[in-house]
Amino acid sequence: MSKSRVWDYFKKSNEKFAKCSLCKREYKLSGNTTNLIDHMKRKHNKAWSSTVSANQYEDTTEQNEQICGPSPKKRNTVKNYFDRSSKYLDGKTKQNLDKKYVRMIAVDMEPLRKGEHEEFRDFVNTLDSRYEIPDTTTLKKKLLPQYYENVKQKLVIALSQAEHVSVTTDLWTSIANEGILSITGHFFHNEKLIAPLLEVVKMEGSHNAENIASVLDASLLKWGIRSKCEAITTDNAQTMINAAAKLQIRHIPCFAHSLNLTKKGFKTSDDEKRAAQWLEKTYASHLAKERLAVEETQPTPSKSSGTSNDLLGFLDVPDVSTPLSNSLVDVRQYLEKPVIDRKECPVKYWRYTNNRLKELAMLYLCIPASSVPSERIFSKAGQILTERRNRLKDKRLNELLFIKQNYSYFDD
Repeated sequence: MSKSRVWDYFKKSNEKFAKCSLCKREYKLSGNTTNLIDHMKRKHNKAWSSTVSANQYEDTTEQNEQICGPSPKKRNTVKNYFDRSSKYLDGKTKQNLDKKYVRMIAVDMEPLRKGEHEEFRDFVNTLDSRYEIPDTTTLKKKLLPQYYENVKQKLVIALSQAEHVSVTTDLWTSIANEGILSITGHFFHNEKLIAPLLEVVKMEGSHNAENIASVLDASLLKWGIRSKCEAITTDNAQTMINAAAKLQIRHIPCFAHSLNLTKKGFKTSDDEKRAAQWLEKTYASHLAKERLAVEETQPTPSKSSGTSNDLLGFLDVPDVSTPLSNSLVDVRQYLEKPVIDRKECPVKYWRYTNNRLKELAMLYLCIPASSVPSERIFSKAGQILTERRNRLKDKRLNELLFIKQNYSYFDD
């Protein structure tokens, strides 16, 4: 019988231990050379593959006994059980582990070739030898798109249920000198205000207002929110202002830099009065539209209906209820209420209030005050598109950023 080729790399220290000649690590002999061969495959695979043919990888029990003596009886340990077990099949456990692996790649912004790193594979194998890390091709072409589509479908449903949606957008130049536009959505979902990423889009051609408006319009239509988009918050660049104007969507300039000036509230009493007047005017317009919609859907009451309006008409007392008068009453009642603590959430306040301003308040509360959400996307993109990964396709970048930003909102 020929001697196992593994002894070309190991030398017996004594009757119980053998030392690797490449890395000087010592291993206990347990009646065969399986653990020695496993060490060569994991730590010195290149050297092992170049000298040992495929049919020489496994030693027979008879050969091992000639070299190391009779094989002692193995104890039934947990490790031996897992060593004997086969790899996970494509079942629930495998799918769940693959899902966790994809999420780790996206959320921790790891390279797509993470599974090829030798030490990482060794670490995973130590944790659970039955799990086989997906190869890079499977990750890119199957697992990553599947995870993306799963989260995307949940976002589509949430957007379809939202009454009002606002967006932020910003333009960024990547390390590859490519223009990338980010679009984030802002709306109430399950009584919480969320800010998911809709997409990041590679800008082709000139970065002018017309092209930006075209990309934004296509994105809003794709997500089914073109008609319910209330506002677009961007920086104060003229191209962004013009793009919003072309879309005929209200533009909100980013005023994060002005927060320090307004942290104590209105600077003067005149500012407070102008704000109240603006609120009354806006709310009056809202009530007028609401009243018109109600009048169009309800039949005109007969003269004998006995309503309060009939009584007022009989007494020759005019009905002075108008959208403007109603708005004045509602706004003044609201302004007379005590101001809530700054630490309290305004969304919770309006959720439990009976004031008719509630609907208008929920509309404006979904409009972000600044374009910071889009700028944060680029901070994350900058950690993915590095000098070593500057050729990452825009589709992959969108999938990775989409999962990282949105998994906490819609993941199971």
